[in-house]
Amino acid sequence: MSDEREGLPSASAFSRYALCPGSWALEQSVPEERTSEDAAIGNRIHAALAGEQIELSDDENRIAELCNEHEARLIIETFGPVVMSPVREERLWGYDHRLRKTFSGKPDAVYVHDGRGLVIDYKTGRGAVEHAAGNLQLRALAILVAEKWEISDVTVAIIQPMAGQPTTARYGPQDLDKAFHEVKGIVEAIRLPNAARRPIGDACKWCRGKALCPEARDASVAPVLENAPAGITPDAIAATLTSETLGLFLQRAAMAEAVIEACRAEARRRLSEGEAVNGWKLREGVTRETVTKPETVFARFCEAGGTSEQFLPVVTVAKAKLKDALKIVTGTKGKDLESKLSALLEGCTEAKQTAPSLVHE
Repeated sequence: MSDEREGLPSASAFSRYALCPGSWALEQSVPEERTSEDAAIGNRIHAALAGEQIELSDDENRIAELCNEHEARLIIETFGPVVMSPVREERLWGYDHRLRKTFSGKPDAVYVHDGRGLVIDYKTGRGAVEHAAGNLQLRALAILVAEKWEISDVTVAIIQPMAGQPTTARYGPQDLDKAFHEVKGIVEAIRLPNAARRPIGDACKWCRGKALCPEARDASVAPVLENAPAGITPDAIAATLTSETLGLFLQRAAMAEAVIEACRAEARRRLSEGEAVNGWKLREGVTRETVTKPETVFARFCEAGGTSEQFLPVVTVAKAKLKDALKIVTGTKGKDLESKLSALLEGCTEAKQTAPSLVHE
């Protein structure tokens, strides 16, 4: 497959490059990873928003509709009541003083009007993401948009319908100049022959090279295992940690999990391609069945002598799908739909609180 980035850094990874400059060079020797199901869902929604004829599920359609609603509001807030067409999914390039390409970025949508620009990035997952003001990807995209359209006023926005309201940041002339030097410094740092690899924060989470990175492996396990006696159980290891060591390990836990999963994925890849991994082999996956025609199953259940009272306890109602069905039945949306859904579920739900989660101060 051709690389549309032409082997050069991409704005989408600038947050990682800033933390770990050496990760860019390490990734060059690692093949692209297979797309996960969550990523595939995001890709389908992005493609539909870009105008492609993509068949979306009801849940995906709902996310796309919310993205469009948020986008329409952002346009009015940025430019006023004007009608314009966006540039979507176009790769933009940054150049050095010799007009050589140095990095690129692909905004989901760009609007330009009367000397101002609006850059939009869709996040279709359910987890909240970094605010637009601190997002290095959007900072780099603001520079690319300012240079391409020769403007000095750019607003960047993250639309995250499943996690809350959009966040925005505005870059004026001085802000763009500061951002230009920051991005230039990142690009220069990753180009150094011995660019430092620093497995800190979220640097390892999306790095394809983490399974090959000795720094990541050492940082993941060293704080806990370096002094652990042979044969000691995990619970015993955790109980012996000082508060300082435990806190340090918790900071690195996400990185450790990412490294472990990357090693497992690499082992699966090698074994599936006929390579040997000492002491390991592939076992055939488990087949799981999903009931796709509940109405047919219900009819057959009744024919066998069952009743609806006996059948209903084995059925699980997905709230999101129920909401989609109610939308079709009532023709409502927004607050009206939420109100009807609340009335429909009143007295019929049970709330359960999850266990407390750890948050780094």
